[in-house]
Amino acid sequence: MSKLFAAVFAATFALGSLSELSVALRLAKDLELMSEDAWRTIERLRNHAGTLVWRLYAAVGKNKRQVGSPPTARYRPIPPNPA
Repeated sequence: MSKLFAAVFAATFALGSLSELSVALRLAKDLELMSEDAWRTIERLRNHAGTLVWRLYAAVGKNKRQVGSPPTARYRPIPPNPA
């Protein structure tokens, strides 16, 4: 397996895992297993991780294919929580 393939596979796998995490977090919030503030904090971190992984995915595959913007606007960088 080439290094490029391994890197693209890892980034793709990470994006899928972040999507699964998003669903689990939303469910926990909707079932009131976590507070709105806790959800916002964790969602901000998940969102930031998604941005970093998407950039990694775009960078490793840059020479092999064109990679556009993330699939949704929610993967845009969010400034760290000031608190």
